[in-house]
Amino acid sequence: MVASCVASSIGINFVESSSHASQFLKSDTEAGVVLQSAWNHYRADQAGKKVALVDNEGKELEGAEVVVKADKFWGDSSAEEVASKGNGDAQLRRGYIDDSVEETVSIRVSDIPYKSYRVLIYFSSDTNGGAYLPVRVNGKKFATEGEKKTYGSDQRWAKSNYLEVKGLKGTLSIKVPKREEREMENRGTIAAVQIIEEK
Repeated sequence: MVASCVASSIGINFVESSSHASQFLKSDTEAGVVLQSAWNHYRADQAGKKVALVDNEGKELEGAEVVVKADKFWGDSSAEEVASKGNGDAQLRRGYIDDSVEETVSIRVSDIPYKSYRVLIYFSSDTNGGAYLPVRVNGKKFATEGEKKTYGSDQRWAKSNYLEVKGLKGTLSIKVPKREEREMENRGTIAAVQIIEEK
């Protein structure tokens, strides 16, 4: 399932706050279904603000920015012990954008420097059971397969906790619909996004 990243890519990791040290990957730490280093970090206190991006080699990307619209961020505490030891995948799953019963959560990445790209959307949760809510990627709906699990219950990147969407162009738009209050098991909580150049 895991392969080395041979194409250029942009990784964005979502973090609760600057005080959560275990959620920040070092620049040389590799993580993801497609391994890459130099992950960007987007913190809860940056919500609504544009944040500049670097690629998997740490190169600044002129004009490339991400902005998140969300009420709050949260985290899976079951990943803390492994994440605190510097395991990249645990660090990605340790923090995430929380979903909302009041408004749609959105992630927008502009000025992506690739003519065509695929995106991997990574999910995380602090509860077992249910599934991740379908998300819209550039206007089309996509869903994971299977039951969601905490990192402590399943440390793999399985089809239940990530999505891959291919053949994308231009600005990336990801939207998580409002969650019904009765749907406590079904969540739309995104931990990271990885944009990979298609050649």
